[in-house]
Parts: sequence; structure tokens; C-alpha cells
Amino acid sequence: MKADFSGRWTMNPRSDPFLPGIEAGMVVLKIEHIDPLLQVTLTHSAPGYALGAFVLNCRTDHVEVLTSRHGIQARTDAYWDTGNQLLVDMSICMGSYERHFRSSWSLSTAGKSLTIRHIAGDPAGPNAIFQRRDLPYAG
Repeated sequence: MKADFSGRWTMNPRSDPFLPGIEAGMVVLKIEHIDPLLQVTLTHSAPGYALGAFVLNCRTDHVEVLTSRHGIQARTDAYWDTGNQLLVDMSICMGSYERHFRSSWSLSTAGKSLTIRHIAGDPAGPNAIFQRRDLPYAG
């Protein structure tokens, strides 16, 4: 059975490889997942600031999707490996800024943590670990 990433997730700041110095609770993911459709709302906040949100659309059946909002373009191509991990290739472009990376997404056995492991590209580094903050959506 494939993982269902649906839910509200917050970053574990001790495990954050690409946002050093960010205070707890700054990164929140809201994921709606009904395979093969996946929508991720990424919200950044800091004490006294609302840094905004970005909605990313994705498919898990190896079909490329372009999401364009607020001057940011994101191309995603995701597919399931032979196990229960989702492999995600992503390109993000904003003006002359462009980054490409590949990651693998997996849930803990109990479904309480989401690990996004950056395999290649920028940012590359150790795992980003998110903790579930609500129950998975019934579907």
C-alpha cells in the first residue's frame, strides 16, 4: 500500500538542513493527497512576520506538472519507487534564480513523521523531518 502524505506537518528544527537558524514552527506543510494527485501548501512564518505561502501541485504517476504563482514557477515530476517512498524531481524558477533537486519522501511506520531526504541538487543535505500535527484526512 502506498503512503498517504495527507495532513498538517511542522518542521523539526533540529533536523532542518537548509534553513539554519529558523525558529521552531516556521515551516508548515499542509498536504492533500489522493493518489495520484498531491497538493502541498508550504507556509513560512517567524515571530512578528508572515512570510507567505506557496501552493505546489504534483502528480505521483510520473507526469510533469507546472505550478506558477506569485512569480514563482515550479515543475515537479514524482513517482513511486519499488517500495513505499515517493521520488520527487523539482525545478523552481523565480526570475534569474533557478534550482533543481531530487528528494525521496517517506512516512514513519506509525505515520507520525514525514522524512524528506534530499538526494541531489540544491539544497542537498541531510533529511528534513516534519511531525504530524493532525490526523490524516479520511479518504
